[in-house]
Amino acid sequence: MKKVRIIKPLIWTIIITGAVYAVVVTVSSVLLYLCVWAPEAKYESLLYTSDDTLGFKSIPNSSGQLILCAGDTVPIKFDDFGFRIPSTGKSTTFTPDSVDVLYLGCSFTFGYGCRAEDTYPHLVSKTNDVSYINAAVSAYGLSQMYLLAEKLIPQYRPRFVVLQRSSWLPYRGIDPFNRVDQGLLTVPYFSNPSENPKLLFPIEKSLVFELVEARESGKLNSGMLQFLFGFGFSHVVKEHFLYVKARLRMLLNPSLQPATDVAQVEQVVYKRISDIAFANGSFPVVLSVGYRWNDAPKLSLLGEGRRPMFINADSLLVGQLGIDERLNPTSEEYDLIYDRAYSHWQVIEKDSFLIDNHPNETAHRIIADALMSRIAF
Repeated sequence: MKKVRIIKPLIWTIIITGAVYAVVVTVSSVLLYLCVWAPEAKYESLLYTSDDTLGFKSIPNSSGQLILCAGDTVPIKFDDFGFRIPSTGKSTTFTPDSVDVLYLGCSFTFGYGCRAEDTYPHLVSKTNDVSYINAAVSAYGLSQMYLLAEKLIPQYRPRFVVLQRSSWLPYRGIDPFNRVDQGLLTVPYFSNPSENPKLLFPIEKSLVFELVEARESGKLNSGMLQFLFGFGFSHVVKEHFLYVKARLRMLLNPSLQPATDVAQVEQVVYKRISDIAFANGSFPVVLSVGYRWNDAPKLSLLGEGRRPMFINADSLLVGQLGIDERLNPTSEEYDLIYDRAYSHWQVIEKDSFLIDNHPNETAHRIIADALMSRIAF
């Protein structure tokens, strides 16, 4: 009898757990379907692919359109090396033996929502007649910036290396997973909460690009039920398995566990990149952007050696708003003033709608001014 009493609750536990997980998989699959075909911002062609080192990267010589949720499109084009360039004009923005400025960062530097011609890397280049490489990629973090710095600075030896500094970049740098609308991207990350953080490559291969490639090949051009049973359910289960497997590996192997001291990782990484730049005859510039009215934490970059230049673009962005100092900086009114000036809006009939919080063309011009006011190109 005792055996029966133990087995019965166990069976019910398994049944209930299975039912709950089935609901989770179904809801996740439906959301995935809506994401694939929703009017929200997405790329209309395959521009990125998985990468064993960076997690993902742009595809060289690819081009397409970013379709914003309001229906507007932004041309995206990459050169032979996978760097963003204007959709018209030269095939690259530099020659391999002559690079004036290398830019590293995420979507803020890439220019998400803007034409390449309207981004601050291009504006600085056009105004000062200097060559540049925009190696920033949307959704990149500090780990990818460091990997690219290790590769590109010795390869091109630019005069200046502009390093975007934003509050979210170090957090991305210690997280093995980067959640995007299409699922989980596995990315490089810093491990070991010690004085010398270690960079690890992606712990597993992401499944996100299976979805993207299936959509672009036309395999997902079907109704919801066909999508769910033909792709969605299995894809979600495989992604859950990948996540659990990766977490178990980190749990069983302490050396794979992510670093926990965000401030320390940020200090160490910007110092390492600065040292790489100086060692190759380049001058590093740390550009703070995205903090809005908050002061960016001080980067002491402890240790011997030269120091990079620090430029605070936020102070110029906020300063040009002319906000009443008596206004509480954390208020919704302040956010609205900032967003109206520097974010992406769409006018539908007589109403304006905020469609994206990335810097707009006006913001990019001001960020370019902040750079040009300090750097003698």
